[in-house]
Amino acid sequence: MHSRRELQLKLRKKSYDSEVIETVLDRLQEVGLINDEQFAQAYVESRQRRRPRGPRLLQAELQAKGVDRDIIAATLAELEGEEDPVLAAERALKPKLRGLRKLPPEAAKQKASQFLLRRGFPYGIVEKVVSSSLLDT
Repeated sequence: MHSRRELQLKLRKKSYDSEVIETVLDRLQEVGLINDEQFAQAYVESRQRRRPRGPRLLQAELQAKGVDRDIIAATLAELEGEEDPVLAAERALKPKLRGLRKLPPEAAKQKASQFLLRRGFPYGIVEKVVSSSLLDT
């Protein structure tokens, strides 16, 4: 799946006329082959299943793909209602824990925090997950 904006850029790269591009994209949208709402939902679900991310990073990734801000907001609001962000952060950190446990406690906490923050999780959740996950050692 691709967003409308991604397809538009791909067609421009192939040197198609702007009018032709818009006509084709409008027709694809009419028949349901392009739907940014479905794309955003599928993208977020895929990301959360494979490599969980926080809402900030998901928002940035969807914006980079040209999805409208309103669609992004609705998709992320839906995500917040479905999944506990603490559980998502724990799932994201779980593969890293074995390597982190070999480090001194402060270094492990710092690396875990940086990892989760880069993944787009809010600081409050990162702090909670890191302290609980690394205390389990």
